[in-house]
Amino acid sequence: MVSVNSEAWAAENFSFLKTFQVGDSLVFEYNNVFHDVIEVTHNDFELCQPSKPLAINQTGSDRISLTKPGYQNFICGVLGHCKIGQKLQILSFGLNGSCRGSSS
Repeated sequence: MVSVNSEAWAAENFSFLKTFQVGDSLVFEYNNVFHDVIEVTHNDFELCQPSKPLAINQTGSDRISLTKPGYQNFICGVLGHCKIGQKLQILSFGLNGSCRGSSS
């Protein structure tokens, strides 16, 4: 399990400092009055576009299980927050070490 707080979202290269594997969980701790965690496609991640979410998390303490290898993209859906760095892209490796999967 990897905990991610709202300050860590803005930490440059946070996800490059961690190794993720299928079966791991991400825990996002944040003030849900001011933030949320939206899973998006790679394209929407690049554009900071939350309008077509793959998943919406709003509890302030969200546990997200990594169930498949490949990229997963998370942004804060509050207007302007993604653009100032509240976004996270992670690459999960399979149990056999592969990272097959799209960047969606």
